[in-house]
Amino acid sequence: MKLHPAKLVMAVAAALVAVAMAAPVAQATTPAPGYEAFAGCPSKTENPKIALCLHSEITGGHFNMGNK
Repeated sequence: MKLHPAKLVMAVAAALVAVAMAAPVAQATTPAPGYEAFAGCPSKTENPKIALCLHSEITGGHFNMGNK
């Protein structure tokens, strides 16, 4: 059975995406009480380049971002 290079590249890319999506979840620390909404944000110790993490919760109305 011969595997086409394009299929091999797609399989490797899919595997890398799966690993990349799981890595931040595994590295996240538990936030201090009162900051549970920011549980998905990396801390400065996890990534010193992080300067800001925003959490927005829209409960109603209309949200438009650009032309989307």
